[in-house]
Amino acid sequence: MTRLCKEVKMTDMLTPILAAFFFAWLIMLSYIVYKLKKHYSGLVKPSGKQTLSEILDSLLQEEKNNRIHLKQQEIQISKLQSLSQTHFAKLGLVNYHPFGKTSSDQSFVMALLSEKKDGIVLNFIYTHEGIRIYTKIVKMGKGEAYELSAEENEAIHSAK
Repeated sequence: MTRLCKEVKMTDMLTPILAAFFFAWLIMLSYIVYKLKKHYSGLVKPSGKQTLSEILDSLLQEEKNNRIHLKQQEIQISKLQSLSQTHFAKLGLVNYHPFGKTSSDQSFVMALLSEKKDGIVLNFIYTHEGIRIYTKIVKMGKGEAYELSAEENEAIHSAK
């Protein structure tokens, strides 16, 4: 009988211990669920959506729109780059004496060129009667219709 009493006392003690353990476990799980719900609400509330799947769908749509917008921007940049090849991008300027050392050095040649060295050469010749201006068309660094002078070639090569 004493042995039976000891066994009963052991099970009587084990029941409250197990109950306390499961109660503590329940409180811990409740706390974790509360924190997860609070975190979930914090994620969902600012977006104005009801669920995470709605948020993810809107993010995917926004990413798709950004990709389309980026592609449009790349096309626009490509067009601008090809257009910029035709604009005057380089300028060369050379002062010289058109009539030897007896004249002043107020005469000059100005080359206005694109990236492909297409453009014009303006030759400003100062004389006692006035200023004479001559133009020549340049294609790929060479005179298109007329031979270029040494000063005009120097202006083309100095164009930066």
